[in-house]
Amino acid sequence: MVPAISFAYENPELDIMDRVPRNSKRDHLVNTKLISFAYFQIGVIQASAGMYTYFLILNDFGVRPTGIWQMSELVLPGPGPLDQYSHVGNGTTNGPAVTTAADPYWDWAGGVKSTCTAANSKDAACKWAPASNNKITSLFGNTNVGCPDDHKDEKFIYKWTTDSTKWVTDVAGQIGPLSSCHYQKVAVAAGESKKVVEYIWYKMAWDKVRNSRVDLRLFYAPRRAPSSWTKCRYPPIDMSKAASNKGAPPSFFMFSHISEYAPICYSSESLKMAQSGYLVSIVCVQWADLMICKTRNLSLSQQGMVNHFGNFGLFFETALVAILLYVPFLNVALGTRPIPFAHFAVPSFSFFVAIFFYDELRKIWLRNGMTRANGQLKLTGWIVQNTYY
Repeated sequence: MVPAISFAYENPELDIMDRVPRNSKRDHLVNTKLISFAYFQIGVIQASAGMYTYFLILNDFGVRPTGIWQMSELVLPGPGPLDQYSHVGNGTTNGPAVTTAADPYWDWAGGVKSTCTAANSKDAACKWAPASNNKITSLFGNTNVGCPDDHKDEKFIYKWTTDSTKWVTDVAGQIGPLSSCHYQKVAVAAGESKKVVEYIWYKMAWDKVRNSRVDLRLFYAPRRAPSSWTKCRYPPIDMSKAASNKGAPPSFFMFSHISEYAPICYSSESLKMAQSGYLVSIVCVQWADLMICKTRNLSLSQQGMVNHFGNFGLFFETALVAILLYVPFLNVALGTRPIPFAHFAVPSFSFFVAIFFYDELRKIWLRNGMTRANGQLKLTGWIVQNTYY
């Protein structure tokens, strides 16, 4: 609102006395030209800036953009408390062998192993399952892939235990034999209900924080191959070793205080980072929006940046979004995150430049299409006739 209000203090354009008075019946304040310019020209560039920053930040925290489609609705077995990711697929240890960089999208729960070849690895008929005497123990490190699907079972809780005599080994109705599932089956007490965090199978719930400590690579192992992940730009390091951490980035680049200082890489916190970066990118391109809206046809070099209220508006919106991101209690209230400084307006700055120079070029052509005839200003050029609002 502050940048918008600052236009009330903008100096009049130098050519304001050359303009023909507005026809109130024909020349509306908001017309087709203005809508086209705001939404289909500048708006497209602004939206592109936001989406580019969004996908860039996700990629920097290890989530490849090509792997995020249809992730949110998948119900999958969450990893065990001691599970660690292993990117190698070698049959019965970590999953079906991955021979290509393409995602196989295998069915780890059933099917016939002999029908799978490199040529038909994506066919619906190709499914992988271990032989009955060679039970699967994990999938890329997720040891819960053999556990029963309980996402609709409200009567029983499967509690993790180290006592192997209590492990669930088979469940009626499941496809194929189960591996040793490190859980014991316990009935829900009368009058109580099963809590969300007590399910083995669940949705990631990207919009919440309850699963922010879960490694996405382990959770999505049944549906995403290693090619869905990329190297994290800010991998977690031991911050207590000062001697070996010279030149290391600040800790909030790597750990989130929302998830009790768990790593941000390969976690749902990466989504909150991307959303916060999107917010900053919109503010960045709004800098250009404020500057190009100062005049309708004159260059900014002619109008100048002498509106102190407008200059304050640029500073105010930048300071405000920085406060929203870097004040800890606001992260809890608003869902924002303290993004790395390299993500603060830097990815979208090229779009800021594109908007500014696009409009300056448009105004050059616009002014060239303005001619005088009989003492009156005539709009003769295509650009001025179609974009001069």
